[in-house]
Amino acid sequence: MEKDNSVYQFIIENVSSLISRHALDGTYLFASPTSRPLLGYEPEELVGRSAYDFFHADDLVRIRQAHEETLGQFGVARVVYRIRHKLGHFVWFETISRVIVDEVTGTPVEIVATSNDITLFK
Repeated sequence: MEKDNSVYQFIIENVSSLISRHALDGTYLFASPTSRPLLGYEPEELVGRSAYDFFHADDLVRIRQAHEETLGQFGVARVVYRIRHKLGHFVWFETISRVIVDEVTGTPVEIVATSNDITLFK
């Protein structure tokens, strides 16, 4: 098992996507080191804060809708939105998220997401 953990740690630390885990309300539980180059935040600066604190106001309705659909269907959601960089400007992100359910009870436990900067494509 130790070997598996080191492989996952290597992947998390070296992919260009931001990998994150969230409580069901959107609070960051984990953010990969990619938060530094993509958003200017240290991972520790995100943990414990709501992802909703960083979204552009014009994108909130779309994000909330995708979030609710994902929770309701225990499925996968894809959403494009703007997120605030630590320096104050906004970056376009595409995020794919999935609800993780408890294997015993079948209830949602958390959300896992991968996010990519798509600013150049917008």
